[in-house]
Amino acid sequence: MPAFAQNTGSNTGSPAAGSTDGTGLQDIIVTAQRREQRLQDVPVAVTAFSAEALEDAHITSTVGLSGVVPNLQVLTQPSSAALPIYALRGVVAGETQSQVDNGIGLYLDNVYLGRSAASLFDIADIERVEVLRGPQGTLFGRNTTGGAINFITRTPPGEFGVRQDISYGRFNELRTRTRIDLPEFGGFHASLTYMHKEYDGWVKNLSAGVVRDYTEATEGRFGRLKAPKTLGMQNTDAFFAAVHYENGPFTADYKFDYTNFTGTQTATQVFGFRGPDDIPGSNPIGDYVQFVFSQQPALGGTNVVSTRPLREIHDPNRGTDKLKVYGHSLTLNYQLSDGLSLKNILAYRRSKVYNNGNSFDGNFLYDPYGAPGSRFSILDALSHRFQRQISNETQVTYSGDAIDFVGGFFYFQERARDYNPVPFFMSFPPEDQPVVLRPGDMFSNYKARNTAYAVYAQGTFHATDRLGLTAGVRQTWDKRRELNFRPDLLNVDSRANFKKLTWQAIADYKVTPDVMVYGKVGTGYLAGGIYNAVKFNPETLISYEAGFKGDFFNRTLRLNAAVFMADYKDLQLSYYQNGRLVYENAGKARIKGFEAEATLVPARGLTMNASLGLVDFNFKRFVTMQTGAPIDLAGKVTRQNTPKTTFSTSVSYDTVPLSSGAYFSFMLQGDYRSRLIPALSIILPVADEGLRKAITSRSQWMVRARASMVDIPVGGGKVRVSLWGENLLNQRRVAQTSDISGVLTGAYNRPRTYGVEASIAF
Repeated sequence: MPAFAQNTGSNTGSPAAGSTDGTGLQDIIVTAQRREQRLQDVPVAVTAFSAEALEDAHITSTVGLSGVVPNLQVLTQPSSAALPIYALRGVVAGETQSQVDNGIGLYLDNVYLGRSAASLFDIADIERVEVLRGPQGTLFGRNTTGGAINFITRTPPGEFGVRQDISYGRFNELRTRTRIDLPEFGGFHASLTYMHKEYDGWVKNLSAGVVRDYTEATEGRFGRLKAPKTLGMQNTDAFFAAVHYENGPFTADYKFDYTNFTGTQTATQVFGFRGPDDIPGSNPIGDYVQFVFSQQPALGGTNVVSTRPLREIHDPNRGTDKLKVYGHSLTLNYQLSDGLSLKNILAYRRSKVYNNGNSFDGNFLYDPYGAPGSRFSILDALSHRFQRQISNETQVTYSGDAIDFVGGFFYFQERARDYNPVPFFMSFPPEDQPVVLRPGDMFSNYKARNTAYAVYAQGTFHATDRLGLTAGVRQTWDKRRELNFRPDLLNVDSRANFKKLTWQAIADYKVTPDVMVYGKVGTGYLAGGIYNAVKFNPETLISYEAGFKGDFFNRTLRLNAAVFMADYKDLQLSYYQNGRLVYENAGKARIKGFEAEATLVPARGLTMNASLGLVDFNFKRFVTMQTGAPIDLAGKVTRQNTPKTTFSTSVSYDTVPLSSGAYFSFMLQGDYRSRLIPALSIILPVADEGLRKAITSRSQWMVRARASMVDIPVGGGKVRVSLWGENLLNQRRVAQTSDISGVLTGAYNRPRTYGVEASIAF
């Protein structure tokens, strides 16, 4: 929704936020082409959100962006509460392995985030978010076949100020944020922000308190894991610090962010089992699991199979997931002349992710072949992933009457350590005894080092006052190394190198000073990799796009639209085979789509928004070894996490201020998406119609609202008090699905939530 970015910074004191005189639309400043430009002048499909817009919509984390950007979905994974999945224009990014990259580039203050887990931070002090749709082959060219999401934090203003926010809602949801801005001193500006957020899960764990002792089996990586009381809970602490320095043409920005997250994944339950009519080889363990379930009544266990959201389940093997991530960045900028500047962005980031056990059956099982009372699990996944990265980017930017230019050099290196045991058919000892892992239980155990270099350049020639011609190119080199410690691959040292030239060309034309049309063709590249000593190749995409951007009726209506088509080759796909995770280049697809965003300000204080996204994703080839033999399932499988339609609409109204300066503000928003299959990997066709419907998340309307009293004068400060609600229609939809070798499981989204919020600023 374009209206979400009507201010470049927070402006909660303005009752007509987003308008210049109460009736017209403001300019939106973005950096989608690595330099500041009006959104309406950028010949790229981009959506931007201001801090105020995020606050008004009660978007407090990256997951909240899902649905409000055309053709963007953000979900969490079934294996961990700390791991997100992004899907944009049919490109899905949710890989957790350190040797596998993702096709949607994630950036924090223009710093590339090597692992998607490092992006699941709560928004502590974000100034704006920019979502660039489609391949960004040059300026944001690192792994951006689907697009790029850039989170831009707030720069200290240099004036003393304090702000305190507190919110409380259903499921004991508590969120507090404290921000202190320090006054300017000797050219230095500084700001500190602390944020805490917590809420309970919405599904009761009937196996709460069960302990699994993995200390000896994992050499101390995992200790005694205790099953939580509720599933879906979260507890986050985040800290952000920024220092800005100015001295004539020179500026420096240092920023530090830290997030400490704990949480439990949503409750996973069994939907059903594949049968004899399914594709041969797609049900290797389903029959045995059905037998285990059939024995549970006699053994004293449970065997619940349900396609309805359950309020309580058994999950004795799930612990509490943990994520710790922090990062430093230093951006130096020197204005060499009025149009020429030199910038350097140096960053170091580090993350630790603990997935402390989970199972996918939602039952309390006993082993039919084990000792009396032996508890049983179909699958119990644990993982410890450690990653650190360093990156440096040097840019030269020139802006003149006839030519604009951006060029630079990019360096990135990450080192990772992954330890990931996944026992299938585990018979657990009594709680006072340690768990013993078998040699075949080790899914992955390796060190990885990934290095990338790139040089790029992009220039725009203003042929006339109306016509602009842009060309850009980027050369990327990727180096991969994996040292394996899995018992069957002990000390296997694997290496691979890849390189790719990506490019884009754009022509834009100003029909009038307020209306622009453009055409764009560009390429994207996702690096290849190595997983457990098996190499897989890069995937590539070429996209064709045409669009227009316009302001109409004295800038009271803004309408942006784009139509696109992309050819997607060598898709990197993963699946489970014989208890192992396998990656292959199995796919070739064509993607077609349309996107539109509109903002209307028909009267003072009244803003109306709408956005529409359409995607048609068709596999032209899908040759996979998942069933044990090559089989082409093009036309039979569905691209996961990719609804055909997304639509969002909202209306907001700010009243005329009272004599005190306070005013009322109201916002109502509805986000629609058509049905989709929410899964990390593509699920093979399911023969049973009822089960096929169960793993498909039906179309939904997610409605949220907020009512506020703003700028209430209190003791020299200004107070804002709000009532908010999310999922007001209480729509329960499947949020995650998995196919565990023939056992189909899933989890449902959070029910209706609501609460009250207050903030005070001095």
